[in-house]
Amino acid sequence: MTLRSGYAVLFFVGLACSVAAVVVWLMGTGGNLGALRAYATDGLVLFLLANVGLGVVATILFIATDGPKRRVPFCGWAIIVSLFLGVSAGLPLYLWLREKYRVRGRVRSG
Repeated sequence: MTLRSGYAVLFFVGLACSVAAVVVWLMGTGGNLGALRAYATDGLVLFLLANVGLGVVATILFIATDGPKRRVPFCGWAIIVSLFLGVSAGLPLYLWLREKYRVRGRVRSG
């Protein structure tokens, strides 16, 4: 398996996990946003939300600085995916894009 294939697999696993979690939540709560307030009182949930939130911010900063420096095409899509589906899909998508265009000689190596 190539590095690019590994990133593609990780992207699809992250995509599937993110979508599955949202579908399960929608089926369980019917999309009731008030149910989120109940979770917000739990310290562990707040820790996890802060951890995920900071991870998304760090990933977006990484993509926003590394993408233009290496001239990675379509890196903006990885930022959008990170915002809506999370780091588990956005980061592998960016790394896949970077590797795909690096192999084709369109991305700077360092």
